[in-house]
Amino acid sequence: YHLFHSPATMGSMTPSRVVYLRSEPPKRRRSMRTSLWVVGSAIAIFAIVGGAIALVRAPWLRLGDIAVVGVGEPAQVAIASVVRAEFSRARILVPNDSIFTVSLDDIAATIARQFPEMKDIRVERVFPNGIRIGAAERELWGMYCVRRGEVTDRNHCAYLDRGGIAFEEVAGVRGWLLPIIYGESDARAGERLISSDTTRLFEAAATALGSTGGGLLTLQLATATPGDLVLEVADGWDLWITERDDPTQWANVLKVLLEGEIKNRAAALEYVDLRFGNKVFYKFQ
Repeated sequence: YHLFHSPATMGSMTPSRVVYLRSEPPKRRRSMRTSLWVVGSAIAIFAIVGGAIALVRAPWLRLGDIAVVGVGEPAQVAIASVVRAEFSRARILVPNDSIFTVSLDDIAATIARQFPEMKDIRVERVFPNGIRIGAAERELWGMYCVRRGEVTDRNHCAYLDRGGIAFEEVAGVRGWLLPIIYGESDARAGERLISSDTTRLFEAAATALGSTGGGLLTLQLATATPGDLVLEVADGWDLWITERDDPTQWANVLKVLLEGEIKNRAAALEYVDLRFGNKVFYKFQ
C-alpha cells in the first residue's frame, strides 16, 4: 500500500488516509488450462493417427481380389501376378497394398511398363479390398527396323500397332509379310517410334503403287533430308518421294513413266525420283 499526506495537514503531521492499489490476479489457473488443452489435443491427434494406421493395416482392407478384363486369360493371369507382386511389399507403418493408399496411377504405369502390348489401361478401386483393371491388346500393324550393317539387316526390329507404338522387340526377321518402316531411332518396346500419319501414308502409297502394277515392301525415313521417303518396290528398285505429296498424283506420273519410257525394263531400275513434281529422274542398275 501507499501512504499519502494531505497538503493541508502536512504541518501538523496528521496522518492521511491509506489507499490500497488493486493488484493483478495470479495466472496459475490460466496456465493450467492451457497445458491441459495442449495435452488433450496431442492425445486426440495421436488417437486419430493411430486409428488411421490401424485402419489401413486392417487385413480385410488389404489388396485381395484383382480382376482383369478386356484381354485374354493368359494376359489376365500375368497382369494380376505382376500387380500383386509389385504392390505387396511391406512398408514401415503404412502397407503398400492397402485399398486406401494403393496408387491407381502407379498400377497403370506398372502395367504399361511391364506389358507394352497393352493399351487403354484403366484401374479402379472395388471396396473393400479389390481393384478392377481394364485393358486392350494392341493390334499388330507392321514392323519398325533399324539398319545396322548390311542393307538387308533386320536384327533390330519391333512390332508396331497402327498408332506407331512398338510393343515387342524382335530379331532375325525374314520375309515381307508385314509392312516395314526403317528409321534411325532404337526399336524399343513401349515407345512411339513413328506417327499414325506414317502408317496411313504407307497404306496410301501401297494402294497407289498397286495401281501401277507394283507392290510396296518397305518405307525408309530419310535422315539427310527430313520429309523425304524411300519406298522399296517389290521389283527390286527404290522410289523417292516426299511425305507431303499426294500418292495418287505421283502414282500417275510413275505410271506414265513406266508405260512410256521404261516399259519392260522395270526390273533393271535402280531408283526413280519423283520428288520434283513432273520432273522425273531415274537410273538403271
